[in-house]
Amino acid sequence: MEEARLRDWTDGYWSDGDWTDGDWSDGDWSDGDWTDGDWTDGDWTDGDWSDGDWSDGDWTDGDWTDGYWSDGDWTDGDWTDGDWTDGDWSDGDWSDGDWTDGDWTDGDWTDGDWTDGDWTDGDWTDGDWTDGDWTDGDWTDGDWTDGDWTDGYWSDGDWTDGDWSDGDWTDGDWTDGDWTDGDWSDGDWTDGDWTDGDWTDGDWTDGDWTDGDWTDGYWSDGDWTDGDWTDGDWTDGDWSDGDWSDGDWSDGDWSDGDWSDGDWSDGDWTDGDWTDGDWTDGDWTDGDWTDGDWSDGDWSDGDWSDGDWTDGDWTDGDWSDGDWTDGDWTDGDWTDGDWSDGDWTDRDWSNHERFSETSRDQTEMRSQSVASAALPTQTP
Repeated sequence: MEEARLRDWTDGYWSDGDWTDGDWSDGDWSDGDWTDGDWTDGDWTDGDWSDGDWSDGDWTDGDWTDGYWSDGDWTDGDWTDGDWTDGDWSDGDWSDGDWTDGDWTDGDWTDGDWTDGDWTDGDWTDGDWTDGDWTDGDWTDGDWTDGDWTDGYWSDGDWTDGDWSDGDWTDGDWTDGDWTDGDWSDGDWTDGDWTDGDWTDGDWTDGDWTDGDWTDGYWSDGDWTDGDWTDGDWTDGDWSDGDWSDGDWSDGDWSDGDWSDGDWSDGDWTDGDWTDGDWTDGDWTDGDWTDGDWSDGDWSDGDWSDGDWTDGDWTDGDWSDGDWTDGDWTDGDWTDGDWSDGDWTDRDWSNHERFSETSRDQTEMRSQSVASAALPTQTP
């Protein structure tokens, strides 16, 4: 029976309507996929999206409750009122399996950016987060005050004019102490950034945010302390009043300057972006998305070297044991930093293979029949 379950994405999962040529051959999850434009039966059912949310170690009560996602958030397992209503983005959202009417329609970014409320000058100009969003180029209440994180966070090299001034996004990319060689030049954000416990060798040294993490009201006290959101959320720096009000992008969201024709015209960010359709130096070339997949299957240098987070991955309060331990992917999850043994290898989406309880019982019956046939025949 176990051998029978040793299968992977074969029929209708990734084969024939799945990742076959490095893309979704029929453009979607055919047969055992997003069938009604959502997760049928609403979701991940056990330890997952039960009741339309993460119920155990997850989104309790179907959403972020207090000023988080409540009132127009994940209530029915989707965005109600301008959000996931039918299991997709109704009315300017995933309705036909893409963003109709100002969304993923033809599947790419026309003009290579967010037109009319998009990345026009290398930042969000006039059509960025305006209401419950980036007012004045930032989070104002519970957000980015004065255009940035003020105390050594984003101040002076932060979001000031709607981009990273002075070592930040100036021309629509990371100039001088930013993504210069396709990584964090010194391996991190140098001033008011990720120094000392940051991206040093192209990963998380010490496997986490250590001495350069979010300390004062950032992630401390309602932050990632035990490998989750203690107090369950963003508390004093969360999404309160300048969050997802009404539970969605309301005015300055995806309306008219959203995913309009759907994709990356020219296949990339053209100016300070994905030139040539990728991160060119230290980016996605050679071990990046080349044929529509991870050519060496991982970030090769300062990346997913063995195809996973190796020595600077999430170790303590994170992916300890290489996976989500409680309410997560235990035993069939990220164990060695990838999907080993009970992950995406051989033994997974057995449900599509029609391994229902009935078929498993039938398999057991057949196994017993074979075993019985192998017994010596008794003669009188």
